[in-house]
Order: sequence, then structure tokens, then C-alpha cells
Amino acid sequence: MKYRLLYLFFFVPFSLLAQSGLYNNTWLFGPGNAVNFSSGSITLGGIPSPTLNSLYNIANGPAKVSLAVSDASGDLQFFVQIKKTGGGGTATQDYTADGQKVFDKNGNPFPNGNLKTNFNIISNGHPGSPLAIPFPGRISQYLLFYVYNNGLFYSIIDMSLNGGLGDVDPNQKDIQVTGFGTINGLKMTAIQGCNGVWLIIRSRTANEYFSFKIDENGIDTTPVSSVLGELPLSDYTIYIGLLKASNNGKLLVAATNKGTELYDFEKCSGRLKNARLIDTFSSCGVCFSLDDSKLYISHNTNYIGHDQGEIYQYDLSQPDLQSITASKILVMRNPLYLTVGLAPVLDTGPFGDLKLGRDGKIYVGNNNTQEYPNAPCSILLPGPDHNGFPLLPTSGCVSYQYLHVIHDPNQAGFACNAELTYLELIGSGNNLTGLLLQNDILAAPTALPDTVSGNIFEVKVCYKDNEILSANENGSCYLWDDGSTEMERKVTQSGTYWVGYFQDCTYQTDTFFVQFIPLPEVNAQYFGCEDEIRFTVKAIDGFAYEYTLRNENHEIVGEVNGFGDAVFENLHSGNYFLEITSQSVCDTALPITLNAYPAAEVQAYPEVATIAYGDSIQLNASGADLYHWWPSGPLDSAVIANPWARPFEPTVFTVLGINRYGCRDSGFVNINIDYSMPDLIPNAFSPNGDGLNDVFRIEGITYQKVVVFQVFNR
Repeated sequence: MKYRLLYLFFFVPFSLLAQSGLYNNTWLFGPGNAVNFSSGSITLGGIPSPTLNSLYNIANGPAKVSLAVSDASGDLQFFVQIKKTGGGGTATQDYTADGQKVFDKNGNPFPNGNLKTNFNIISNGHPGSPLAIPFPGRISQYLLFYVYNNGLFYSIIDMSLNGGLGDVDPNQKDIQVTGFGTINGLKMTAIQGCNGVWLIIRSRTANEYFSFKIDENGIDTTPVSSVLGELPLSDYTIYIGLLKASNNGKLLVAATNKGTELYDFEKCSGRLKNARLIDTFSSCGVCFSLDDSKLYISHNTNYIGHDQGEIYQYDLSQPDLQSITASKILVMRNPLYLTVGLAPVLDTGPFGDLKLGRDGKIYVGNNNTQEYPNAPCSILLPGPDHNGFPLLPTSGCVSYQYLHVIHDPNQAGFACNAELTYLELIGSGNNLTGLLLQNDILAAPTALPDTVSGNIFEVKVCYKDNEILSANENGSCYLWDDGSTEMERKVTQSGTYWVGYFQDCTYQTDTFFVQFIPLPEVNAQYFGCEDEIRFTVKAIDGFAYEYTLRNENHEIVGEVNGFGDAVFENLHSGNYFLEITSQSVCDTALPITLNAYPAAEVQAYPEVATIAYGDSIQLNASGADLYHWWPSGPLDSAVIANPWARPFEPTVFTVLGINRYGCRDSGFVNINIDYSMPDLIPNAFSPNGDGLNDVFRIEGITYQKVVVFQVFNR
């Protein structure tokens, strides 16, 4: 596939159409060709004929760039031309007429208007369109940026010089900003920042963009670097494809020979972010609709060895990249022509650059030239009908130079109302519009960014040890009180935090009052003896809680409120839920399992026993590890398993047994007392030695005692 540079050079660093005022009121092409927007719509002409006639006639030199600069009232101030010498060589670099020159509004060269340039695309790359920016704070001066040997240069144009017709300030001319071989001139644009203008240009040596800040002090030659890009570096350095900014300054789009890449842009910092490819075919010109909802891309497809121009629309209002890519629709295609000269040659109409006019329409650069300048164009061969694109009828073969137009670029699909051959340019047959459309001119903001009091947020952090504070997602250039610069910040302590950021170039500060409400320490499991399980939730100083304990049937089994400890006791084993509420904003429910230890099962014996008055009996207990008997008075020990008891009255002994887990059980021993007297007590004896009843004795006496014993003679 052969590539043609089909770019129109108009001049307006186009962020918002309203921001550019009338600086872009006039677009210049070749001899006798200018368009003007003074009436509110595009009009051919509009500037004096001597100016038009002074434009280079480039019939013998096919590459030309024109840059026309109007003032804020729309009146032409000066214009810039770059001309490549004939025969495909490089433009002379000694400020001759074949190089880059600056002219006044009457078409006369500035006395110091010869500037550095070269135009050898193969060795040096396309220099792109010059870019002019009104010098912030200086009413009559402009900064003119251009590329020489792939290095960025600028000169200052002072309209108070040369009798009020303007001239390049000889003391501020051809000032080099970057080294040779470092930047790509085709991918250069400007965006109005929050306090000045950003000039953005693509690096040739690394996968990055440079953003240069321009304010009342001039250009800051230390750029902001944005390292990003989904494609290899070589795909950005080839001379195909431009860089354009959205009208609101929040997006940039780069056309390359391997796809079209979209970026987010921070107007406050100059940083490009979030690179994403929306297609992977070779693209040349790119342009946003006025409301930035649609993106248009020019592409030249190969048809029988020739480039045929096509315009595709993408809907940027779709929610994600996949949906944006899927919204692609072909809205314009150039027809094919057969030229008859020395031999019949099939010719095509490649498209070049696209540019938004002051009337809100998008204009398309065209290159409907004949392969042989003097050959007639005779037969129209419509291009292949693919992607459902309707072929536009035509009455004949046209080889003239035109601006095509998209009348309603905010509308989706064919409702955008694309029209071929909308405006015929004078001098058709010369390669007039096979050029870059000039860069937009963009003035710096007239006032410093507003500073407003932001939002105040009271943040209750419930039962967590950290919280993510998030600034307004529509902001940029975030700065937190700790110096961090991300949109989000993690905090771990109660306190006051603030973040400043830009939103549409208004600086705002939001304040966060953060209070961490700690979660009381609650274990997932508790252990205890059955029906005596007890657990305590410790109080946290300064915080009141409401606790509700529910069983697995969701029945309330306990409630505690206040600042103190929460104690729940005499519970049986099972699954429970502890509901915790604080300050009416924090609540949670924690599952709790209550587990019972093995029970102590005490057995005491004998269960019942009778002993004679004064006798002793051994008691026994088992099923526990520790024992305690009572009453302890009749016992030889109250803390062993088998004490001896000698009660003198009927007694029920109770034994409390405690196992190794502290669980208790009781046993009982009932001891009765036998108080009965002996059955026979003798009332006489005969101590005469005859062996009969010589001794007095009471048989069967046990616990009884003799109170009185008297002996009487007969």
C-alpha cells in the first residue's frame, strides 16, 4: 500500500470550540484558496486576493503546509507556509523561498520570517503542521512551534513589529527545545490547561509523550513525561497519523499505521493516562465531534493496489472499550475513478486529515487528483459495497480538489449526514488539499483556576481496621494531606483528612472526618459446663454498644446495652448469633458456638445406711476429681473421696464433685442412727465362786453408756 499525506493545514489548537474564539477563522490552501467562517458557516474566500495570490503555487512541489492565524476578532494576522522543493528532495535549510516562511496578512514575507525546516519524510519524518499559541499575558505576541530534524523549535512572533504588520522577533527565533531526532512532528497538538496551555508531542526515542507547559513565563522546557502506548515504538514514529485533542480537553487520540489509540488527559498536570486501542487498522486523520461523543477516523483501504478513502465513526458514549469498538460504522467512502492518459490508470480518492470547523461541522481533506495532471477523468467505477455502506451516486468523474463534510457529527451512524465533494476549491487539478489540516490555535485561560470549598464527609468506619477514602472520580491532580496523589487513600486511624483536586479546572478541597468504631472482641467459640456456660464481651472505652444474643431459632436469650462489659451466663451449649449495634450506623451479627465440657457425674454410696449410735461408717464418692463433703463435723476429712463419718444423729451427707474442667455434680448419703437399748439387763448376780453368775455383765451394749450403777446386798 502506498501512503499519501492527505492533510489540510488549518490553525486552531482545538480544545473547546468556544475557547479557540475566532483564532481559527481562516483556513488557507494553495493559490487563490482560502475558506472563512466569519459569517458563521464556511465560505470560500474572505481575504484579499493579493494574499491568496502570494500563496505558493505547488504544482511542481506536491507537499505544502499552510497555517493561518487570526486574532481573537477573527481578522487574519499572519500565515506560515512550508514548501518542499520539486523532485522529491529536501527543502533548503537556508531560509530560501522553498523552505518555511512567515507572511503578513497582505501576503508579504516577514523580514525575519525564514525559519528552519526540512521535509525529507524518509530520513527525517514529516515535520507536521506548525502550531501557534497566543503568548499568555502578551496581547500582541504568538509562540510559533515547528519541527526541524525531528527536534522541537519555536520562535516568537510580535505583531507590534514591522509597522504593526508583525515579524519574527530576531532575538527569539529558532529556539531549540528538544534534541534532534527526539520527537514526531505529526503527533503534536495543544490543549488548554488549568493555568496555561499544554503542548503535547510524541517522542521518537521512547514510548512516551512530552507535555510542555506554556504560561505567561513562556515555555517550561522540562516536559511532563507520560510513558504509555499499546503499540511498539516504531508504529508511532512512522509519518502516518496525527494526534488530536477532544474539545473538552479530557481526551487525546493518536492515529498510527497499526491502529488508533485513545488516552485520558489531565489538564492540571499535563499527564496522559489509560492508553487503549479502539481499532487495529491503519489510520490517518482523526477528529472528535463538537460534543466529544463521537470519534471519526480516516482510513485508506487498499483496492486493486490503490488507496480508497473511508471515514469511520465510533461512539465514545458507550460504557466500555469493547462497546466503543463494536460501535464502528462506515459513514463515508470516496469513489474510484479511471483516468485516461498515456495509459488507462485506475485512480482513487484517499482521505487525509479531518478538522472541526467553527460551524460545528467536520471537514475532510481530499486528494482526488489525476495520476497524470493533463489526462481527462472519464469513467466512474464505484468502490466495493461492504459493511452495509450505501454507495453515493455521482453524475460523472470528478478529479478536482474538494472539502468533504460531515454536517451533524454529534449524531450516530448515517444520521451524521456525511456529504462528498461539499466545497470545490479554486484551481482544481493542483494538489491543494492533499495536505495536513492546520493545527488548532488555543489561547490560555484568561483567569486563574477558581478555588472552592469542597464537600465535608463524616465517615463512620464500622468494625474495620482500615478504610479507603475516595476523592471525586471526575477530578484530577489529587493531593492528599500526606502528600499522596492517587484518587484513593487508605487510612487506619480516626482523624481529619483532606484532599485537593481539580475538576474542570476548578480547584476543590474535600474534608473527611473519620471515626473508627472498633468491633468488640468476640470469640467464635466459648466453652463451659452445660447450662453454666458464660462469656463476657469486654467494654471499649468511649464506645457504647447494644448486644442481643439469639439462639439458633432466633429467639432472644439475652440483651445488654451500654458502655460496660456485656456478660451472658447460665447458657446451654448450641449455636447462637450475637448482634452488635453502635451509634445507630454500625451493626453486625457474629455467629457463636457454645461448647459444653464433659460433665461431672458424681455417685455417692452407700445411698442409705444405719449405724448404731456411736459407730463410724466410711462414705465413698466417684465421678469427679475433687470432692467436698458436708456437714464436715462428723467426718475425719471433708475433701477426700472416702471419709469416715461418725454421726450421733441421723445425717444426710452431701458431696460436691468437681472434674478437671470445673464442672460440678452432687451426691448424697443418708445415715440413720440406731438408738435401741440391750434386750436383757441382769438385775442380780452371786459372786460366791460357784461358777454361776459370779460376774455382772450387760450383753449387747454398744454406743450406750452406764449412767448409774449401784449394787445392793440382799
